[in-house]
Amino acid sequence: MIVLKVLFVCAGNICRSPMAHGIFDSLVREAGMENDICVDSAGTHARLAGSPPDFYAQKVAANNNIDISHLRARRLTRDDIEESDLILVMDKDNYLYLENGYGQTGERLKMLADYSPDPEIIEIDDPYGGGGSGFVRSYNLIQDCCVVLLGELQRYQQEDVC
Repeated sequence: MIVLKVLFVCAGNICRSPMAHGIFDSLVREAGMENDICVDSAGTHARLAGSPPDFYAQKVAANNNIDISHLRARRLTRDDIEESDLILVMDKDNYLYLENGYGQTGERLKMLADYSPDPEIIEIDDPYGGGGSGFVRSYNLIQDCCVVLLGELQRYQQEDVC
């Protein structure tokens, strides 16, 4: 039984959110929590719906032993909003889109950067069109945030059980 559905959201669902999807899914499996957490991703605009993740996103993920080649860009739906327990957006534009367009606020909608161990990080910049180094930076920031996020979910699960 899936206890928690986590949805990662960026604009196009070809760069940041599929990297987050792959990273977090990998961490969840490593922690043996795949029956407790379901991971998904979507884009607020997803102009390239049906496309695989960007070449650089796939490359940086593969260089870290994570395969995201099977993921396909898709546009965020109202069902995504209603069915997700935690919606993590990459930047303020994504946040405002969900807040204004879907009326989402509060505990379910968060910036992924809220989980950054570096308090200076406030959002995950879009690396699209900037070449490989931007993707490496985004990947590393997402990885750091996902590690903290999983730790918090594990603590929450332990507290909830006790």
